[in-house]
Amino acid sequence: MTRKPIDGRPFGLPLVFGLVLALLLVQGCGWGKAGSPVGESLLEAKTYDRYAKVVALVVFDRTGIKQEELIQQLREILVKRLQKKMGKGLLVKQGDPDFPDYLEEMPTTDLGTLDNMALAQEARLDGFQALVIVSLESFVPLSEKKGMFWWRRDRFYMLSYLMIDVFDPVTAARLLRLSEEVKVRVDQDDYDYFGTRDWMAPDSVEEALLKRANAVAKKVAKALDKFKWQVTLAAVEDDQVALPAGKRAGVAPGDRLAVFGIQRVITGVQGESFVVPGFRKGQLVVEKVFPAYCRARAQGPVQVGDIAVPVR
Repeated sequence: MTRKPIDGRPFGLPLVFGLVLALLLVQGCGWGKAGSPVGESLLEAKTYDRYAKVVALVVFDRTGIKQEELIQQLREILVKRLQKKMGKGLLVKQGDPDFPDYLEEMPTTDLGTLDNMALAQEARLDGFQALVIVSLESFVPLSEKKGMFWWRRDRFYMLSYLMIDVFDPVTAARLLRLSEEVKVRVDQDDYDYFGTRDWMAPDSVEEALLKRANAVAKKVAKALDKFKWQVTLAAVEDDQVALPAGKRAGVAPGDRLAVFGIQRVITGVQGESFVVPGFRKGQLVVEKVFPAYCRARAQGPVQVGDIAVPVR
């Protein structure tokens, strides 16, 4: 039985052919050699976290008052919590043999702000999927009047600030920014002694900061879990490609990765630059794997700086 529309004319083969052709045109730019669509954006790609994310953690003391023991405790609790939350992710921290020097001395712009693009260019070639930068910014003594009438008394506090930034080295984008204020009541002696050469943060302040760092680590781990694993093409010669991802990330011979180009670089309102990923342009087949990098064969016109991701 032939199905008829409202006007009584049957649906014929020409109409069906036209609908199929229109659907193919809407889908876009065709299909690659492995049956994957060429021309889709990175946001549209169905990627998955097959590999371990390699993350660098750096903790700075920017208070101007040497608090080495406190900084070490902050680093230890962040490492412990992040490693627990990251699962198969790999954490590289200060003191490790492979911790890069450029993370100890962050590149800055002419205005003295962090040069996120220069930092990202270094980190992406080392195969980092994220940079976690934590800084203890300052201690500020504070006195407040509390109570009423003749019961009114001074109460003393110490304010401290933790600043946390998480960057994606491939795009130079900031994935997370946290500014955490910690306010703790202290004795008048600790308040009066502040600013002297031998001043150390009171135990109550240290405990509050470490507790806050524990909470911060959970937020950082959640941010790291959300973004996609991706890596930059570090070198290209003919159809041979070098990637800064190897055995430590779980890359194996025969793995296939989709390659996306760079659409443009934009500058934000605060002067930071970001890479905007473009569209799919080819794929890679991994051939040789080493501890921290691998070599792959390219299928398609790829170039240095393109972004590779595992796809389903």
